Amino acid sequence: MKITEFKTSSPFGLPELLSEIEISPELKAYQDDMPSDESIELVKESINVNGYDQTKPIECYQDPKTGRFYVLRGWTRYTACKELGLETIPVITLDVPKDKREDFVIQDNTARRQMTAKQKKVIAGKVLKNSPQKSDRQIGAITGLDHKTIGTLRSGMGSTGEIPQLGKTIGKDGKERTTKPKPKAKPESTGEIPQLGKQAFKKEYESMSQAQRKKAVDQLIGEFIENRTARQKLMDKVAILDDRAKEITQGLEAIGQTQELHRALKTRDNWKEYLKPESKK
Repeated sequence: MKITEFKTSSPFGLPELLSEIEISPELKAYQDDMPSDESIELVKESINVNGYDQTKPIECYQDPKTGRFYVLRGWTRYTACKELGLETIPVITLDVPKDKREDFVIQDNTARRQMTAKQKKVIAGKVLKNSPQKSDRQIGAITGLDHKTIGTLRSGMGSTGEIPQLGKTIGKDGKERTTKPKPKAKPESTGEIPQLGKQAFKKEYESMSQAQRKKAVDQLIGEFIENRTARQKLMDKVAILDDRAKEITQGLEAIGQTQELHRALKTRDNWKEYLKPESKK
């Protein structure tokens, strides 16, 4: 979507009465979640000193029935002029179809503002709430996020009831598409430590290759550090492992849970040195 394709008036705009202009509902819905790229006070100060910059008109669509203008771009300038009590402001009229106004506002703002991925996700989440029928690719295109990220966001919001789980979505081309529920992936053995009970884990471990066992031990170290509340369960699993794992167990018991040990195990550097009982300080 290109902004220029919607312009129908002079590139510098035509003066319009501020009393005939208001913020569009499409812009109002997202404005508070957009980081400001201009300070209202600085804009007011500039207008007071230099007058309004006629090369920066606000961009609106016009209601053909009432003749009123609705701001799609230029909220800060419009607000500054309104607070200063100006009578007119230059306006460019955009011929944006109703079903594309929300997309226009979001794409325009996310493209020209310095926004983090987290901020864009907030906007995407609001789009999903306001327009859940839009496809992941369409929302991704206007927010600057990957469609897979939108899909993950949709799945999470759908599971919590924040948005409805629809059977169809509408793409950028305006066509409806049926959405198929993703089949639940069957867990596959990767050689890493599975979330199993003691006996089931023992059986799984015995079927592993040496390389898989080494990987399992490394993962177990990470679990031991990160999941202190489940220490006993993890120790039960450690007892099943081979001599290398038992050496680790003895070292952990001898040294205790020190910050130095945490750092050593997390980085996996010189772990044997830190696991020696005589290393205790």
